[in-house]
This record gives sequence, C-alpha cells and structure tokens, in this order.
Amino acid sequence: MTATADPPPPNSKAYRKKRLLGPGFWLMIIFSLVCVTAGAVVAVYGPRLFADLRSRTPAAKGVGLFNPPAVPFAQQPSIPPAPSTQTANTAGGVILDASSDLAQRLVRLEATEARLADTASALQAVAALSDAARGSQPFAQALKPLAGRPALAADIAALRPLAATGAPSRAALATGFAKYAALAAGAGRLPADNAGLLGQARYAIGRIISVRQVGPAPGGGLDAVLGRAEALAADGDVEAALASLQALPPAARDAMAPWRDKAARRVEADRRIGELRNRVLADLPATAGAPR
Repeated sequence: MTATADPPPPNSKAYRKKRLLGPGFWLMIIFSLVCVTAGAVVAVYGPRLFADLRSRTPAAKGVGLFNPPAVPFAQQPSIPPAPSTQTANTAGGVILDASSDLAQRLVRLEATEARLADTASALQAVAALSDAARGSQPFAQALKPLAGRPALAADIAALRPLAATGAPSRAALATGFAKYAALAAGAGRLPADNAGLLGQARYAIGRIISVRQVGPAPGGGLDAVLGRAEALAADGDVEAALASLQALPPAARDAMAPWRDKAARRVEADRRIGELRNRVLADLPATAGAPR
C-alpha cells in the first residue's frame, strides 16, 4: 500500500501569489526617469551654460571649436617638390651608363676567358710536340694541332722539314759518338805529305790498332778534345759537345761531320720548339693582365 503526502497548510508559502514585477524592473523604471530628467535639463539650460563658458574663455578672434587658428604660410610644413624631368633624365642616364659599362666589362671578361682557354690549349699542343720530338722518329703529326694559328706560322714552317724526317735523340747521339770519334782520331793522326818514314809507320800501325784516351782530359790535344766532347754528349749537353769539337784539326773535324750534322739537327729542333713555347707563353701575361 502506497503512502501519500499530507497537503500543505492553508497559510503556507505554496498558496501565496507570485509577484509579476520584481525589484529589477522598478530599478530600470527609476533609471529611465533620471535619464529623461537630465536630458530635459540639458536641453533647456545647456545653450545658456555653454554661452557663458564661451564668453569667459579668452580666445583669438574667429577661433572656435570648429574654427582652428590659421597658421602663417611661412610656418606651414613644406611639401617636397616632385623630381623634375631633367633630374629623372639624369638618373636614367646614370643607370644606362652603369649598365653599358657592366655590359662592356662582361664582354671583355668573356674575351679574356676565351683567350686564356686558347693559350692553355696551345701550351698543351706545344708540350705534346716536345714529347714527340724528343725521340728519333718524325713528329709531323704533332704539328697539326698548331697549324691553324697565324702567330705561330713562321715557327711551324721552320719546323716542318725537321718534323718530316725527325732528329736523332740525345741518347742516340751519345751512343754513336764513339764510332765517329775513332774515325776522327785516325784522321787527326794522318801524317803530312812531307812526313818521314817513322811518321808513316806510326800512322799505319794506328790504323790497325786504334788507341784513344776516353773521358775528359786537360790540354788541347786530339784525344783531350774528343774526350771532353764525348763526356758532354753522354751528359746530354749536345750543344756544348758541338762547340768543343770546333777545336779539332780540320781532318778530324771532317771525320766528325756526320755526327755533327745529326747533333745540329737535334739542337735546331729543340731550339725551334723552345721558341715556339716562348711565343705562346709571351701571350699569357698579356692575356692574364687584360682589363676586366
């Protein structure tokens, strides 16, 4: 069986009527009345009050709330003038000149780089030519990379005959010197036409048994000259060996003629190639120091 709650007494709060308008509503009504009253006061007494305040404040003539004082023309901030056409043209000309100068510098730089590359290529070709000419074989093929250069035309034309046949190497000249030195020693001992029987016999024995001093020796005799020249040739100094052979007697010098011709070709080939290298190198400082 379910228990039911007892009803509230008649005089309790549950039977009282709820108020429709709370305290907040009456506060809003009072605030609105205050605002309306203040607005009416300002509307009625405001012009008179503001007029009294304006008359009591010392101010310049014609200056009011909406009439600010006039500033003298001399004190007004100046507006910078716009650049004239002449100034703009001058600035444009400066920019054009700078651009033109930069373009010219770039052109010179490209030309300098091209010349440097061409010089490096020529130096490589000369180095390859020098290596090919160092042996005893012809080296005409090594001249072809340099053939199209007008500045080197004269040197190349002088080298063509030597390149076609080649020149004996310095090692080959040192090896073949002894053969011609023996012939020179025999020819140098040839007796004169008025030589006696003893001189004739000494020459005949010398042709059968050849005795020659080998190696450098002091003095200006035949064997000493040949010994010094042979030592120089062995050291690769063919130029000095040729110069020392000039001290030989005419007959001995003629006997050394084949060796001397071969040595002269070697010396000329190396000299021509050296001149060719120097001509290419002479253009390198001018190229590297060209204005940029």
